[in-house]
Amino acid sequence: MAQGTAQPGASAPDATAYSSAKQLWHLVTEQSLVTSDDVLSRELARHRPFLAEGLAWFGKGVKTPTTAAAAAAKRPQGKLSRFVGRLAELLGMDDDVRAKGILSAYLAGDFRGTKQSLRKMVDDERLQRPLMVDVWQYYRAERLYLLQVRSLVHFKTFQTHLLFWKLLFVRS
Repeated sequence: MAQGTAQPGASAPDATAYSSAKQLWHLVTEQSLVTSDDVLSRELARHRPFLAEGLAWFGKGVKTPTTAAAAAAKRPQGKLSRFVGRLAELLGMDDDVRAKGILSAYLAGDFRGTKQSLRKMVDDERLQRPLMVDVWQYYRAERLYLLQVRSLVHFKTFQTHLLFWKLLFVRS
């Protein structure tokens, strides 16, 4: 994985430490470079909680009116925090922390701008919409990469088991 990339927690996926599913996809498919079995197994083990939770990691939680009001009261009222709150609503997340993790991963990997341009986009209401659309597209792509990684891992596991059973029971 690239240096400086956050990783999901050991026991459960950590919303603040989101790691790009696209990067994991490149490792699994060996599109960028040939990955050794040790590195691949270590990365898959590191991402196991995230992969196990699957699309549910991105999903919606249950938010009661009292928890919504409490979350709104706790939320800092800065421009960035309001932007993250609106982004969470756009992405269908009830958790601003997860939306902030997605935004951070987008900024680290796909954002093509400077700190000043980001600050200008967050400060200006007219410029927020294109940024939100870009983050939304990144979010949708991450969900697809996650599905592809899960599918490929299951397929490779099935092939390994199938090969084992053929070797065990089929005689030449």
